[in-house]
Amino acid sequence: MKMESEMKSMMENKKNFEFKLTIMKNKLLLPLAIISMLSFSFTTKTNNKMEQTKNALAIEFGGRTKVNCHAKYREDLNKVFGEVLGLKIEKAERYDRVHFNGGGFVAFVYTDNENNLLNEEQFINAMQVGLLVDGSDYEEAKNRMKKFGIKEHYPPYIKNGDQSTFYYFHAPGGQVFRFVNKGKF
Repeated sequence: MKMESEMKSMMENKKNFEFKLTIMKNKLLLPLAIISMLSFSFTTKTNNKMEQTKNALAIEFGGRTKVNCHAKYREDLNKVFGEVLGLKIEKAERYDRVHFNGGGFVAFVYTDNENNLLNEEQFINAMQVGLLVDGSDYEEAKNRMKKFGIKEHYPPYIKNGDQSTFYYFHAPGGQVFRFVNKGKF
């Protein structure tokens, strides 16, 4: 008799557990569906190529990346990528997206929290963003950067022997970018 009662109790607990699990699954499905819709919306929206400005150079980047950047560099970043290189910039309250030919973008997320930022030395060892520059625009891109005051920078160690197809530079805030001469690559 006692065993029957324990079995009955266990079965009710199991049903109760399965019922709670079903409710939990249903509660989780709605947020997952919302996240999925937002993700689709974001992907669909950002796959559209933004039209560049009149003085835009043919610079390609097909990926999407985010860089934390000190808020004090926002104006300089917009000048370098918008005015100097002629790229389209999508501005938001806390970030700017620099759009490239090829449908990609670099999102600069602005913060004043030093704990969320790399310094210039750390950026040297961090990811370098490679931008393909049309062969006919390669020298012009380098000259515009130099004219603006952006210094050429080569990493402390060279992976590829021939560096004539690359032009490395620190964007305001420290992120290392590399122009790759598409005509010679």
